[in-house]
Amino acid sequence: MILDLHSHSRKLGTFFYGNHSSELDNLIKILPMMVCKKDVRFDYHSNRFKGGSNLTARNILFDLHRIPFVYTVESSFFGYQK
Repeated sequence: MILDLHSHSRKLGTFFYGNHSSELDNLIKILPMMVCKKDVRFDYHSNRFKGGSNLTARNILFDLHRIPFVYTVESSFFGYQK
């Protein structure tokens, strides 16, 4: 598993960006779903598993090595807000 930690200047809360793969989609979404269920600071509806730049470490590692558990964890500059 690889977690790339970032801050976000526009969206609130904490959330995951993950890769999209039709054959691995459910497997990729398991960790973010479990974290969001256990920690109210994470918002599952803000997670994204499609799109984004192909130049991110997350996308490059997934494309080169087919590692399903590569995520970017984004957390708002403004901290946790319910």
